[in-house]
Amino acid sequence: SGDIPGELYARLGADLTAMPLFQGLADESVKVAISLMERFSFPKDAELCVQGEVGDTFFVLESGKVEMSGDGDVVKTLEGSGAFGELALISSGMRSASVCTTADTVLWTLQRMQFRELLREAAQAKVAKYGAFLASVPLLERLTKTERSKIAKTMKEESFEAGAVIFEQGSKGDLFYVVLEGSVDIEVDGKKVATLG
Repeated sequence: SGDIPGELYARLGADLTAMPLFQGLADESVKVAISLMERFSFPKDAELCVQGEVGDTFFVLESGKVEMSGDGDVVKTLEGSGAFGELALISSGMRSASVCTTADTVLWTLQRMQFRELLREAAQAKVAKYGAFLASVPLLERLTKTERSKIAKTMKEESFEAGAVIFEQGSKGDLFYVVLEGSVDIEVDGKKVATLG
């Protein structure tokens, strides 16, 4: 963490791992990412990104406020924390929105090459985590490691509060659920028939 105060270091790490792209990223990879970041201060009304231009920087907000606009309309505002700029780094390279500061702002940046390495590590961590778990699911145990890895790459982790309805009997089934933690009650015609997890 070098010269970065502990609280700020933890927040930068939390902002990174809160992004779906980086969920499951190992602590060591988060440390490396933060060590590669550079800190910049911008005054109010600084233009950080221009929609349609090539982008090669990912931003994490330490303080201040930024406004994102697409086709002239404000689409999102971040204040005090958050991250942006990843879409141009994982897709065509073109910025999907313009971003301006609306207050004095401090940002941490990560360049395209470091960002891509971080993405690769996050994908590997996700495959390792979910691939091993999928091998323990009876329905999937006959799949090859490669097949489980393909499934693991597409998985998205979602949390539910106790008592929440995940889906209802008779609804269209277009998702496959695996219970990673906790337990789920299965009801048919209002009667509990099984508990999974």
